Amino acid sequence: TGGQRLHELEKVEINQVEIYINNYGEHGQSPAHTAGCWWPKGSANAYIFGAGLWVAGVLGIDSICVNGYNTVGSGDEFMPGPWEHNADHLIDPQSHPEDRLYVSTVPEDFAVWPLVDSIGNKIVIGDQDTWCLFNSHEKTRQVLPDTVTFPLTVTRHTFAWNRGLLENMLFFEYIIENTDTAGTDTIRHMYVGIGCDMDIGNAEDDLVGLERLGGQWSLGYTLSPTQEA
Repeated sequence: TGGQRLHELEKVEINQVEIYINNYGEHGQSPAHTAGCWWPKGSANAYIFGAGLWVAGVLGIDSICVNGYNTVGSGDEFMPGPWEHNADHLIDPQSHPEDRLYVSTVPEDFAVWPLVDSIGNKIVIGDQDTWCLFNSHEKTRQVLPDTVTFPLTVTRHTFAWNRGLLENMLFFEYIIENTDTAGTDTIRHMYVGIGCDMDIGNAEDDLVGLERLGGQWSLGYTLSPTQEA
């Protein structure tokens, strides 16, 4: 159901991908801080222990990185909602319930669905969508020992279908905005990716790889060299 808490976690399972998603940049980790993505749904075959958005770049003379899931020791650096709400959230986590994770199949979330087009029509792409907004302006959220925050505001839109081959997929769309309050700093040499602790069953024997084709696309993957139950 639609939540009212600062750090909100929901399980998305409209199709065969069963996964936990939160409202501050992380996905694929359970409430118990264990593996939180399974396929096919109900099988208990875990594929992700935790994952999240990573952004790095140069701001002025500072090299900065911010993460939605730190794959070494867990942790994260984003705050739910816009940066203007950070001070309120630190005092009272219930202060801005609108900064939750919206799920299109939850009636109370769909009634106030925030993703709309230029004339106000709700944008829902799949059989189930989620939407949230988070930011990296809050110094007290920093895990890495940076002295300068990365002034980003991010919206994340996920969508999934329960049909054909698409029932085995979940799509993530990110919009990343430089919301430097001074309005003077351009982010240079920027890199964006997903930090993901991808465990297929036994985490001790997994391998990873990357396929590239003509600079047009890159496909990362994880595999287990041994057959597992």
